[in-house]
Amino acid sequence: MGHLAEAKALLAQGQAEEEQTRVKLEMKQKELEYLRKRMKDSEREARESRKKLDEMRNMVERQRQQFVKHKWDKDKEEEFEARLKSLKQSVRELAEVFGFLFHLSWRGYS
Repeated sequence: MGHLAEAKALLAQGQAEEEQTRVKLEMKQKELEYLRKRMKDSEREARESRKKLDEMRNMVERQRQQFVKHKWDKDKEEEFEARLKSLKQSVRELAEVFGFLFHLSWRGYS
């Protein structure tokens, strides 16, 4: 009878281990399913990001070609900035002169 009880105990232990293994397997299968879905989502996002990046690269290249076409460079930009600054200063000076002349003309009417 001792062997029978021992066999039953081993059987129960084996069934319990089998149940635990089955539960672990189901959990791993669910995890695998979730990870596959995330991988597909990540692949989709990567494709979209790559497409956006390619579009941006194309836009930058078109802009670069426009700069080359119009012979635009840093030196010209700096030259234009200096000229603009000079013109703004001239406008300020003229505004001061006109303001002074306007003030004098109104003083004459007082």
